[in-house]
Amino acid sequence: MILQLSFLLIGLSANLGQEWTYDVRFTLNSRNQRPELTGSVVDNKVYVFEELHIHWSDNNLEGSEHSINDYFSSAEIHFVHFNQRYDSLSKARDQRDGLVVLTVLVQLSRVDNKAIEPLIRVLPQVSRYNSSAIVKNALILEKLLPINKEIFFTYKGSLTTPPCSETVKFIIYADPIRISPFQLSQFRRLHERPLNGRSLKIFSNTRDIHRKNSRIVEVSDVRFGDTSSGSDVDDFGGNNDIDY
Repeated sequence: MILQLSFLLIGLSANLGQEWTYDVRFTLNSRNQRPELTGSVVDNKVYVFEELHIHWSDNNLEGSEHSINDYFSSAEIHFVHFNQRYDSLSKARDQRDGLVVLTVLVQLSRVDNKAIEPLIRVLPQVSRYNSSAIVKNALILEKLLPINKEIFFTYKGSLTTPPCSETVKFIIYADPIRISPFQLSQFRRLHERPLNGRSLKIFSNTRDIHRKNSRIVEVSDVRFGDTSSGSDVDDFGGNNDIDY
C-alpha cells in the first residue's frame, strides 16, 4: 500500500466549542491551498485536509483511542481529510468513501516537542468554551508525523466524535511521535460547555475501545505483519491486535 502526502506551510486557527464540546479543533485559516492525501491505500482518490484535533485522558498512560498489542499511548492526533469529490467535510461524512483520518499516536518524552509548540502556545487563548484564536506561527504538518511513515495500519471505521459516521478510513502510523508531560497537561486546562453555571475542565475526551466485528485491519508492510486472518496483526513475531 502506498500513501502519498503533500505538505504545505499552513496557518491554523484554534476553536473550542460550537459543535465540538470536548476538544479543540485546529482548522485552516485559508482554503486557497490545502495539504492533500492520496495513494493506493485510498484507491488513488484525493483527500483534502480539513482539520486536526487531539485526544487525551486524565492520565499519561492511556490517552489514545487506538491500542496496539493492548498498549495505549499517552495521546492521539487525528488529521481529518475529506474526499475532494464532495467539496466539504459536511457533505463527505455521509458518503461511504467520504473521510480519511490520518492518525498519529503520541508518547511522552522528557523534552518538549518544538513542532507542536505553536499549538500548545495558543491553548490559553481558547481555554473557555466557544472561543477561538489564531495560531501565531504557521507550521508544516509533516513535522507532526513520525519519521518512519512507511509502516501503518488501516481499516474502515467511524468518527470517534458525534455524529460517529461510519464513513471513515483510518490510517494509523505504527511509530509514535513524542511530546513532554507539560505539553500534554496543557490540553487538560481546556473547559467544556458550562452546565448549570459550572464549567469543568476536559480531563479526558477519548472514546472507549470497540469490537472489531467483521472489520479487516491491514498493514502497509508485509515484513511487519500478516493480516490474512482479517483481524490479527503479526507484530514482531507474534499474533497481536490493533484495537479501536
